[in-house]
Amino acid sequence: MELQTLQEALKVEIQVHQKLVAQMKQDPQIFFLSNQNADLKKQLHELQAKITALSEKQKRVVEQLRKNLIVKQEQPDKFQIQPLPQSENKLQTAQQQPLQQLQQQQQYHHHHAQQSAAASPNLTASQKTVTTAS
Repeated sequence: MELQTLQEALKVEIQVHQKLVAQMKQDPQIFFLSNQNADLKKQLHELQAKITALSEKQKRVVEQLRKNLIVKQEQPDKFQIQPLPQSENKLQTAQQQPLQQLQQQQQYHHHHAQQSAAASPNLTASQKTVTTAS
């Protein structure tokens, strides 16, 4: 049974039990002195047994739902720990290559600019700065 169905059934049985107890309290002499006494006690015990059984089922369903929730909450953590699939690794490597090439080109140009500035000792400091910036 699903939780909502159990809760509805439990609610109905508790209401029936409450009505029976209320009837017994209203006129206790009629119920306890008449032949209905045994029948009412039997009904009362049956209702109590149903309520107890439904409560136990509800408890088991709630426990199972909690376990399922814990499992679902733990699963995303497992996915984050796993390494990237091969296709994603290749994609990252492909994205990093142009960046590495750009850095190498910048280093090459910077190095050659420094060499040309050093090779021209007649240039002023501001002219050397312009040369290295290009």
